[in-house]
Amino acid sequence: MTRTDIDRRPPATIEDLMYVTGLGRDSVRELVKSGQLPGRKLGGKYVIPAGEFDKFVAGEWTPEPIRAVTSLRPDDLIKQRKAS
Repeated sequence: MTRTDIDRRPPATIEDLMYVTGLGRDSVRELVKSGQLPGRKLGGKYVIPAGEFDKFVAGEWTPEPIRAVTSLRPDDLIKQRKAS
């Protein structure tokens, strides 16, 4: 990759995704966390690289496969196993 290949535009924000999708802040954050919308957390703030945002707006961005998520902590799982 050369220096000219790097996209130097500032990243898009959660607010930009809110505007484009019409969703609220919490919904957009959850969808970014789950990989269903582009973006990542950087320094405590969610950002969307400009290229990924452009692809999303153009309908060319592909979400990550949905992962199984559990709200249980490891301690909770141990307690459940002991109880059964």
